[in-house]
Amino acid sequence: MRKIYLFYILLYFTISLPAQTQPFFVQEEMRGVWLGTAFNNDWPFQPGSSSDEQKRQLLVYFNLFQKLRLNTVFVQVRPVGDAIYPSKTEMWSKSLSGTLGKPPHPYYDPLAYMIKLAKERNMELHAWFNPFRSLSQNRWDNTDYFHEHYKVFKEHPNWFVDYGNRKYFNPGIPEARRYIISVIMEVVRNYDIDGVHFDDYFYPYPKKGEPVFGDIKTFYKYNNHQFKNIKDWRRHNINEFIRELHDSVMAYNPMLKIGVAPPAVWRNSNFDPQGSKTLGLSSYDDLFADTRKWLQEGWIDYLVPQMYAEIGNKWGDFKTLAGWWNKNAYDKHIYAGIGIYRLDPHSKYNAWRSVSEIKKQMEIIKQTEAFRGAVFFSARTLLKNPLNIRELLIKDFYTLPAEPPAMWWKSRELILNDSTAIAIDLQGKEHSLSHNLQYIKLPVVTNIQYMRKKGELFLFWNWKSNYKCNKDVVFTIYRFKKNELPIADSNHLVATTYNKEISFSIRKRIFKHKYYYLIKAQCGVFKSAASEPVLIKH
Repeated sequence: MRKIYLFYILLYFTISLPAQTQPFFVQEEMRGVWLGTAFNNDWPFQPGSSSDEQKRQLLVYFNLFQKLRLNTVFVQVRPVGDAIYPSKTEMWSKSLSGTLGKPPHPYYDPLAYMIKLAKERNMELHAWFNPFRSLSQNRWDNTDYFHEHYKVFKEHPNWFVDYGNRKYFNPGIPEARRYIISVIMEVVRNYDIDGVHFDDYFYPYPKKGEPVFGDIKTFYKYNNHQFKNIKDWRRHNINEFIRELHDSVMAYNPMLKIGVAPPAVWRNSNFDPQGSKTLGLSSYDDLFADTRKWLQEGWIDYLVPQMYAEIGNKWGDFKTLAGWWNKNAYDKHIYAGIGIYRLDPHSKYNAWRSVSEIKKQMEIIKQTEAFRGAVFFSARTLLKNPLNIRELLIKDFYTLPAEPPAMWWKSRELILNDSTAIAIDLQGKEHSLSHNLQYIKLPVVTNIQYMRKKGELFLFWNWKSNYKCNKDVVFTIYRFKKNELPIADSNHLVATTYNKEISFSIRKRIFKHKYYYLIKAQCGVFKSAASEPVLIKH
């Protein structure tokens, strides 16, 4: 029945599309857009507009996203310590009413309305937070009002640091980090969002002519002699924030996605040979955000490096960065942040005077294994349509619909066959994981026990998997002498079994030899890593 249904979908689009369009159905691909609310960058078009006008603008945006066959919107819900939703702790954003702390009039909940628009169009909505950025001390914000009405500032003024023309939460204070996590969890608990998203604002961007970020007293108070270098301590603070946020979100809803959109450069190779051959500002050294570690640790599910430079740019060459992130994805999803805002027929850079640069970038990411799609900055650029960027996307890349790519590690159920895998999400929808097969690992065998009795060695172990294997799981047992490297190869394979136990005949010796045993599990082509070796004398 499913095959018949897909056949008619393909038939419909093949007939409906122009002759030059390839009738190819891309089943899963990230096609996202950032919808910013800070300083009315994307929405609302100006502060103080009526609720009906704000809704009309959102309808224009979401209809456009649907027409372009986008499937994910990243909405900035907490731009500068304020909120576009009713919060028990945060003030209403000035972007809405024109006055900090004042709700939209007539009253409505913008975030709930956007979620409704997204669901009606079968799109995901990720709530985008700026965690540590707070008040902007300029004509945009009323500083006195902030001091008087922002409850957390009144109660904890020591949590804030002035830097440039803004106030920032101090990431070095554990209570401040936990407060921000509680703000995020308020949204997680109260709204049917699909993900929690951060951009590049952790510690502030370094500004020339500005004194250093004023956290030296915090360093001495909270460091506990753990770090000699304040930069390492700052990275530790952001690591702790991401880890604790991950644990909090997963405890409430393990299916919720967590992602970050940092600067495209993790580290430059002139600082670290593991970095990319670039010269740009780096998240690790300049913002103290070790984004690669977050992928390694599994604290985030996807990363969207802001790859806004053109191909050939020495500071952040697009092709170089695509290759680097492809090698540093750590089994998670990478989506390219595409800077369509740079398109301008009068740009001083030749690359941005036509859409050919974007076309080349899109072709690069389609050919790069770890990249599962793109996210565009920004929504207003798509609305303005410079150099007919919308026509390029719909004609050359998004000719047919696509769903956001499935994350096999978040599946309700994973079904493994000989060489294929199907993930089933919370709604019972099936997702083929053909792009992820090399990353799927079975759980490791644990707690290997043994017993010697009358010339026999008995081994037994624990192994449990949430995956459904349509073949019998086979266990392979390897043995090594004490001075051999424990490498699970055919030369050291001693037995296979479908049970969680096995016995061997062993010779009686006056002097017993020491052997290491380790075990691996396998289902079709899918294997586990080797267990911890256990030392046995016999």
